[in-house]
Amino acid sequence: GIRQVRLLEQPREGGGTTFTFEINGKPIYCRGANWVPGDSLRLDSSPERYDRLLELARRANMNMLRVWGGGIYESETFYALCDRLGILVWQDFMFACNLYPDHDAAFLKNVESEANKAVKRLRRHPSIVVWCGNNENDWIWDMGHWKAEEGVDRFYGKRIYHDLLPRICKRLAPTRPYRPSSPYGGPEPNS
Repeated sequence: GIRQVRLLEQPREGGGTTFTFEINGKPIYCRGANWVPGDSLRLDSSPERYDRLLELARRANMNMLRVWGGGIYESETFYALCDRLGILVWQDFMFACNLYPDHDAAFLKNVESEANKAVKRLRRHPSIVVWCGNNENDWIWDMGHWKAEEGVDRFYGKRIYHDLLPRICKRLAPTRPYRPSSPYGGPEPNS
């Protein structure tokens, strides 16, 4: 079983850093895919569909799935099957490819409530090995798309991914690393 998770980001010869998950003291080479909802018409798949899809992932030698931030927090069946099959889960919070009103107190309160519930529900699953604030929002901001196309003067949502969510994860699930975004290499998200 998974007892300890570490994300190793150590300087590399020639520049940059490593990005290696270490499970129970052993470095893991992650092979996997992006998981979008298992059914495009329903918000939850049947247990049989989850079982079939996750078994196919296992047979394809996948050992990690990223639950995409543009989808849903999956059902207990999904996470229980990942636990049983030994499939690691990179869990995004549900923020994807958009600006979010982090200046609105009521919105932030809703985000905090949702994040607290999601982390409390999912933290007991050993398959969860990393929490991630969003899908591509930091990268899109860095690329200048919203600035150029929509005239936006600041990164709306940054307070959520760089302040609120890491505090919640540190308090409720301190044994798992947190990433603000995917991709996220620091000041240059795609590095």
